[in-house]
Amino acid sequence: MVCLNRIPVRIELAKRGVSSISDVSCPLCSIHPEKAGHLLFSCKKLFFQSWHEVSISLPPLSVWHIVPSSILWSVWLFRNDIVFKSGSIDSLQLSFLEKYRLASWFKAKKSNVPLSLKDIVANPWMMDIIVVWKSL
Repeated sequence: MVCLNRIPVRIELAKRGVSSISDVSCPLCSIHPEKAGHLLFSCKKLFFQSWHEVSISLPPLSVWHIVPSSILWSVWLFRNDIVFKSGSIDSLQLSFLEKYRLASWFKAKKSNVPLSLKDIVANPWMMDIIVVWKSL
């Protein structure tokens, strides 16, 4: 969707003639036009908070492959709250929502894991320990 410019960010909506779009600037930083690539990967208001913990080299059994999806979905929903519900930027809330979403998705995939959502949100690295331990 990002590569095809199909994400309904402000600049794409304006190109499609949506009349309620008068300002195409990013609702988070208000500096750059809101394009999908900017919003999801380079907006300075979110980029460093959201992506700084994602490791480049992941262990083979790692569950961290779901982190990018968790972050992208969280950023998109966060952006929608700002645009449609007049929300405000709260990086602590976004960070919590990303961790909570990651923990929820992990628990849905690995329902037999003896960790609570609260434990996983507080210590996300515990997911790898459990997955490696279960595979031995």
